[in-house]
Amino acid sequence: MKYVIFKFASLYIPVIVPECCTHSQINIKGAKPVSAGFFKITNLGFVFVLETSSESLKIGPNPWRDKKLLELLLSGNKDTSSYLTYNFD
Repeated sequence: MKYVIFKFASLYIPVIVPECCTHSQINIKGAKPVSAGFFKITNLGFVFVLETSSESLKIGPNPWRDKKLLELLLSGNKDTSSYLTYNFD
């Protein structure tokens, strides 16, 4: 699966997209893409961020931060404070 992590002010916004999309097709007005890449979900449900970068955005993953943000998103966590930069920077 593909993903892009955007930053808007002090908020990280993870977005998961299907393989048929390019990373550069994803846009959130006013937000800047700060990392992008690919990930897998293991048989046990763990997120594994791959080292492959986005060719279309010319940025790569931040494995630790991206993994945590994707896990939050996939767990259904809707608490905005969980996505604030002070939790990851």
